[in-house]
Amino acid sequence: MWSERIRILLTAAIVVLLGGATVAVFGIEIQPRPAQPQAIDGRNVFLTTGCTSCHSIEGVVNGRQIGPNLLGLSDRAADRIEGLQAEDYIRQSVLDPEAFIVEGFGPLMPTFALNTEELDALVEFLLSET
Repeated sequence: MWSERIRILLTAAIVVLLGGATVAVFGIEIQPRPAQPQAIDGRNVFLTTGCTSCHSIEGVVNGRQIGPNLLGLSDRAADRIEGLQAEDYIRQSVLDPEAFIVEGFGPLMPTFALNTEELDALVEFLLSET
């Protein structure tokens, strides 16, 4: 009875070893599960794309004052253009910096090559932090 159990265990061990050897010999690649995409951090986009070269957000990010201070942007953006939501105003301002020129500031803002995820994260950051 014990010898039967030992024989079954040895057979199972051999099958496992042979399976591993087959993978090694024939170079079969076992694909890992794809990693979950990392969420893009809007604050990081703001900091790394150079926004702080001209803009600051009091109490959040200190930058130069070449462009408007972004503190309170989410409230002001909702009222700037009739019929345009704050999110749409901010998104368009980033995509087309000359679309809306804030009085007292010239059309100096450059355009940025952001992918959709980066733009979404940046807009979300600006809405939540300003």
